Amino acid sequence: MQPVPMELTTFNSLSDERLGYACMEPTFMKIRAKSPAVKNEAIAQLSRGQRALCMFRILYDHSSKSAEEYYGWLSYLLDQPGYWSSVLEGLQFFEDAPLTAHSLRIIAGYIHANPDEFIVFR
Repeated sequence: MQPVPMELTTFNSLSDERLGYACMEPTFMKIRAKSPAVKNEAIAQLSRGQRALCMFRILYDHSSKSAEEYYGWLSYLLDQPGYWSSVLEGLQFFEDAPLTAHSLRIIAGYIHANPDEFIVFR
């Protein structure tokens, strides 16, 4: 995935959660409601950091609203070949196993430290 174009002022003003989403939005547009093959191909084209963020966002965004959604998405990700291992790799990449707001701060810190991997400033 190519880095996302973004104004520096926008980059500095986004919350941790919005920053992570903004960086992955182009990938999410490519994979939303697509076949597993299309999803796997798009995810395979991401850098290690982008893939880690993508898999975290997939789990967090779909499962953070209720226990039912959490267990449902865990079941889905466990059932999809390679997805669960990618989620675990993502958490290991950011060196944070718990899925908490702390994870978002760590991820946002990585994006701020490595913006060229995710963003092309205009």
